[in-house]
Amino acid sequence: MKPSPSHPAISRPLIIYSPEKPDLGLATKFLAILEILAVVAASTAAAFLAQKLVSPGLGETLGLSSASAPDYLASSLAIGKQFALQYGAAIALILLLGALRRRTAPRHYALGASPLGAPRLVALGVITGLIASIPAQSIFLAKEFWPLGKDTLLWTVMESNPWDWTFWVFAATASFVLVPIVEELMWRSYVLGRLVEAFRPGAALLLSSLVFAGLHFQYLVSGDFLGYATMASVLFAALVFGLVTLTSGSVLPAVIAHMILNIPMNMEFGAARLALGLLTLAIFAVPVARYAKLLGKAVFQPDTLVMACCIAALAGAGYAIAAQQPPLALVGAGAGAVILAGAVFMNSPWRARGGKAGSSDAPSA
Repeated sequence: MKPSPSHPAISRPLIIYSPEKPDLGLATKFLAILEILAVVAASTAAAFLAQKLVSPGLGETLGLSSASAPDYLASSLAIGKQFALQYGAAIALILLLGALRRRTAPRHYALGASPLGAPRLVALGVITGLIASIPAQSIFLAKEFWPLGKDTLLWTVMESNPWDWTFWVFAATASFVLVPIVEELMWRSYVLGRLVEAFRPGAALLLSSLVFAGLHFQYLVSGDFLGYATMASVLFAALVFGLVTLTSGSVLPAVIAHMILNIPMNMEFGAARLALGLLTLAIFAVPVARYAKLLGKAVFQPDTLVMACCIAALAGAGYAIAAQQPPLALVGAGAGAVILAGAVFMNSPWRARGGKAGSSDAPSA
């Protein structure tokens, strides 16, 4: 990754979590995506295997199938075992692939020293967490007054049972302590870092955030507004977590922000967190605007357009295969997406320069 530049304040963001000389060729992009797909597939397969091996499982200990009272301590143990298998397999594969690519230093995974320093990293994490929680907290408060949709089974269990100390042990394991650590190490530390080796930072940020949000498909099961709004809030949080990782060179702010976002709260404390988030947004309006400007500059690059068009084409092709009888409009849209992706590729600066590193339009500092 790039050597640390002069970075005296968090109020003037620069992208520093990216290689000094990235390889932006198509072959490198293809290999990076294949590697990430392999890691995600291994993690998913390990998760399904863990669900079969861990007994009693999470659903049983929470009483999801029997409508009995949840045993939160047993649930904590079950989900801890599942995470150990799921993320243990992913981390082992990440370390193996990293060793093969000679990416073994902490800085390659946003774990090294940051030019911001520890106090500023913590402050950035708190500020980010409060701002990132605004959409999700607004949704959770709104659903108390309007019928936005159906809660997930886990939400229903948590809201219909007392929050004693055993609940907080479970919440720490399944929500606001362990989950932020393992997910940020997976998605911002590894996936985002791996993608910026082959894509410009904006495309890497968008792609990693889309995949991260897509794996939270449980919110879309009911197909209602609540689920879609929650999914949108997950995507927003992923973009924010990735952006602060890119600009700080450390995954610590994202971990702290993720923890703040995931703390379960009742209506009163939730309203207080929302108010605090809005106040934080107002106080830091100028720095937030600078981060938003940097995000826009990073995302609106040829790599991002190519990546978005390819994803659209692949999604359309996948749906068509699953539907077996795709409508003509879908076929036309997919063909149009492929043509547009090809047109953008043919005129993109990184193709004209032979995919060489160090192009002047890169948004990195």
